[in-house]
Amino acid sequence: LLLCASLGVAVTALLSFKDPLHALAARISRDDLYATTKFGILALVILPLLPNKGYGPYQALNPFHIGLFIVLTAGVSFVGYIAVRLLGPGRGLGVTGLVGGLVSSTAITLSLSGRAKRDPACREACALGIVLASTVMSLRVVGLVAVINRPLVAAVAVPMGAMALTGLAAAGLLYLRSRKETQGGAEVRFSNPFEIASALKFGLVFTIVMVASKFASATWGNKGTYLTALLAGSTDVDAITLTLSRMSSNELVPRGVAMAIVLACASNQLVKAGMACVVGGWAFGRRLGLTFLVMVVAAGAALFFLPAGGL
Repeated sequence: LLLCASLGVAVTALLSFKDPLHALAARISRDDLYATTKFGILALVILPLLPNKGYGPYQALNPFHIGLFIVLTAGVSFVGYIAVRLLGPGRGLGVTGLVGGLVSSTAITLSLSGRAKRDPACREACALGIVLASTVMSLRVVGLVAVINRPLVAAVAVPMGAMALTGLAAAGLLYLRSRKETQGGAEVRFSNPFEIASALKFGLVFTIVMVASKFASATWGNKGTYLTALLAGSTDVDAITLTLSRMSSNELVPRGVAMAIVLACASNQLVKAGMACVVGGWAFGRRLGLTFLVMVVAAGAALFFLPAGGL
């Protein structure tokens, strides 16, 4: 009886989501299905078989941890990827940025900057999408830290929360200015995060960042870690976030981890502002750069509210 009831609930749920599922199926390609299947094999079959011990310099290379972080990061990105495919390009640039920020705020910046250059009439809406994507990035950082090292969340959430709130305030102003624009939607091309090539690329970046961080910390102490965060953040915030989250309190206190993550995000925002200047024009990029600067300053100011040892 219980089994029948469970099946009935499951069937009812599937029927209630029939239209969204049809819409999703229409937007998911065969390549997406293949990539997801192969990644499922990697996550469910290969990952548990990886040795859970350190190798190489500073014992920094743990195959199981590297594989786990690949699965975690790709999983978060995949949620955004599916949402983007399900919503389609007709939901407005703000929604595109908000959801696309889960996948790649850099891809959003490049795509919408190009759109702003081609169609100046929707420049405010493009800026709105980019700012929302970068705001989501800061919240994504907190989520990754929460999964890897929950005691660090309180310290990291303070500056990242300040960055997100500032971004939301800027987005609110941009939204008010963009309501008169005829913006339509934008097709942002993302690669499936579950593609093996994408996963291995992130794994390589993560491994390099992890070894570099250990080396810099052992050689130059906290200053070396901050320098690594600044450099690594220019290409990928996730990799340095995961690396810092694994550090013990003996290596870097929670406030130090939060400061390093802020530096990584600042570097990433600077790179995106440069992209916006090159792709969208100087005026467009300068405005975004000022917005990003305010977001970073807010995060930096929030660090002063943390005790010296963190929370």
